[in-house]
Amino acid sequence: MYLQEHRSVTVNRDIGTTSPGLLGDTATRDYSHKLRLFNAFAAPELRQAIADLNLRSGMRVLDAGCGTGEALHWLAQAVEPNGSVVGIDLSAAHVAAARTAATSAVQVLQGDLCDLHLPRADFDVIWCVNTINHFHEPLDTVKGLATWLRPTGCISLGQSSLS
Repeated sequence: MYLQEHRSVTVNRDIGTTSPGLLGDTATRDYSHKLRLFNAFAAPELRQAIADLNLRSGMRVLDAGCGTGEALHWLAQAVEPNGSVVGIDLSAAHVAAARTAATSAVQVLQGDLCDLHLPRADFDVIWCVNTINHFHEPLDTVKGLATWLRPTGCISLGQSSLS
């Protein structure tokens, strides 16, 4: 598991008291039903975007803002059999939903991406889709995510709406 392999990881345990995100996000906010509906609708495009990343076995992928976890499975399939995927989301309900479908290649953590201490240069790819619009300072958030990338890594940033 990710936390066992990387002891320097700390997850903000008091995330319910942080200031809400741009869209009123808190650890207790739950819109799982809407996420599942959207992901079912957008599945062909999301799966194609993942295929376009040319992921390979052995890669480490972070799903930053994993929601209910539909993309976690698709990402894990792309990096099997030796790769791994870590999903992070602020919402406890979304994390619980994502964990129900997680395989041994996937670990799901609850935490605030702006206050999460992951090892630097640990991921080959960061998938951050329909997440960036939740942050007050999107550019600062992306800069923070980039510190978790290996030197040849990339961020796949996607957003269906910025309003």
